[in-house]
Amino acid sequence: MSNNQLLIDLKTKIKTAIRQNSDLGFVSYSGCNHVCSEMMSIIEVAEDYEKKVDYRDAFDIYIMVLIEAVKLISHADTSSGAAGDVIYCCLDEIDKLCKTADENNHKHFFDTIIKTVKNKAFKDWPDTGYCLLKSAVYFVYDQKQGQKIYEIFPILGTMYDGKDYPDKLFITFKIIESLEGQIAAKKYLMDNIHVPEIRILAIENALDDKNYPLAEMLCIEALKKEPRGYVNKSAPWAYYLERLYNETANEEKLTEMVRFILFHGDASYFKKLKELYLQQEAWEQKRESLLQDLSKALMVHEYASLLANEGEVQKLLAVIKLYKSYIIYHGKQLIESFPDETYKIYEEYILEETKAATDRRKYKNVCEIIKNLSETIEKTKALELIDRLSEMYQRRPAMLEEFGRLKSKL
Repeated sequence: MSNNQLLIDLKTKIKTAIRQNSDLGFVSYSGCNHVCSEMMSIIEVAEDYEKKVDYRDAFDIYIMVLIEAVKLISHADTSSGAAGDVIYCCLDEIDKLCKTADENNHKHFFDTIIKTVKNKAFKDWPDTGYCLLKSAVYFVYDQKQGQKIYEIFPILGTMYDGKDYPDKLFITFKIIESLEGQIAAKKYLMDNIHVPEIRILAIENALDDKNYPLAEMLCIEALKKEPRGYVNKSAPWAYYLERLYNETANEEKLTEMVRFILFHGDASYFKKLKELYLQQEAWEQKRESLLQDLSKALMVHEYASLLANEGEVQKLLAVIKLYKSYIIYHGKQLIESFPDETYKIYEEYILEETKAATDRRKYKNVCEIIKNLSETIEKTKALELIDRLSEMYQRRPAMLEEFGRLKSKL
């Protein structure tokens, strides 16, 4: 089968899936998932071509699927994230093929990307267009090719606030690096160092070059303005400083930075800090104050998990007494040392939740807690509690029904 016919057949499959899952031109949430499932199966076809070392056909399939996926998000409920998964998968595979392409495919890959990014489908999704355009940079060897990429910039435009997309700056940097050399490229980075993505690139380059003073300066400067990153974790600058101090064997600053990262929400760094303190023979001296400080710095569930992992059951019990809902996660550990206290917490928590329960969903939640109690302590305690609650809430038939079901299972 010819390449063109293959693409036509695969594209027809996508069009058919869209038609079968759309209503008046709009693809619903579930319909979008079905369409994206079809797209992922076609991506598997491309992967099979890769295995056969038929990289051009694989590349063309990824490009076709990418275009159709970008078109889809303009008239579909994509809140499940399935369409995004298809797009990112295609972009990732395209980039891998471009990065490792042999010379015979350079022109085809480059020209195809340039043509694709001009597709009107990317007009409303320029960030995706820029992301695809990054893969064309591998093939820039002269000013003519660089100019072809630069000519795409006005088509894709800027962000809503008029600022350049970070990927546009990255593309420009790579072109300058390829055509004008390292000195010009590094100057470009420093001229645009206010953009976080460009700063990251400059830091990584400095670390690779072992230019530690520059990397440290760039990190510290940014960390003062932005100590926190996403999902309540430290900003990336802190992690780069940790790497830097590791590479330069600066134990004092490394300890300081590991502690900084831990206290800015990354509980996984507790083990690293403990190891450093053990190496410095300072763990016993630091332990108590560190745990006390972390009780205020970390989220409750993180602090409780940390105490559980460290075997600090006395401190864990104190936390669970204040936040009873966590008993379902740590009850089995506490029961070994504090059987009476553990049951009391379970009892108080179940009584509180039962009193607040007002519908069947909440009744079932109470039953799940009682089931957890039966698995942690013993069934007789759970059965006794069910009977007691049934007496207390005789006027709630739905609740009694759920208790009856649980009791028969236990």
